[in-house]
Amino acid sequence: MKETVDIPEKTCVSPESTKEAECKLCLDIMSHLREFLCKPFNNSAPESSNTCRLCPQNWFLYNNKCYWISREKQTWHKSKKDCEAKLSQLLVIQNQEEVAFIQSITEGAQLLWLGLEATFPERQWTWVEGSPLDDKLFQELGPVKANFCGRLNGNQISAEVCNTISMWICETKAFHI
Repeated sequence: MKETVDIPEKTCVSPESTKEAECKLCLDIMSHLREFLCKPFNNSAPESSNTCRLCPQNWFLYNNKCYWISREKQTWHKSKKDCEAKLSQLLVIQNQEEVAFIQSITEGAQLLWLGLEATFPERQWTWVEGSPLDDKLFQELGPVKANFCGRLNGNQISAEVCNTISMWICETKAFHI
C-alpha cells in the first residue's frame, strides 16, 4: 500500500508574500519530504539528521553511492554510453568493501564491465574518471593491450577485449537530503 504525502501548495502563499515567506514554504516542504522519505527502517532510531541518502528507483545504495546493474549485455563502449545517459558512469572501485557489496547485489552475475580501460601511449589501466588503477587493490591484470577493458570477475578484475558483450554496472553519487 502506498502512502500519500500532503505537501502544502504554493497557492497558500499570497502574491504579496516576501522572499522570506517563499523560502519558509520551501523549507517546510523539504522538511516534510525528508521526514517522509528518510524514515528509519523497522522503527529503529534515526542514525543522524545528516545521513539521509536516496538513489533513483531500481538502484542500490551503499555508503554515498548508488549502483545500477544491467540485465542485458553490451560492449564496453556501449555500456559506458548507457551509464552516461543515466547521468552516471561505469563503476570505479574504491576498495574491497565496495567489491563485497557489489558481489552481494549482482544476483550471481560474474562478469560485469567496469569503468576501467587500457590507455595509450601511457600503457596503463585507467578509470573513466581519469585516475590510474591502484595495483595494491587488485592483482596484476597482465600486459596492457590496446582495446582492452576491465570486467569484475568474482572479486577480481580481469582484462577483456572491449568489444566483448557483457553486462555492466553504473554508479552515481547518492542524493543527500
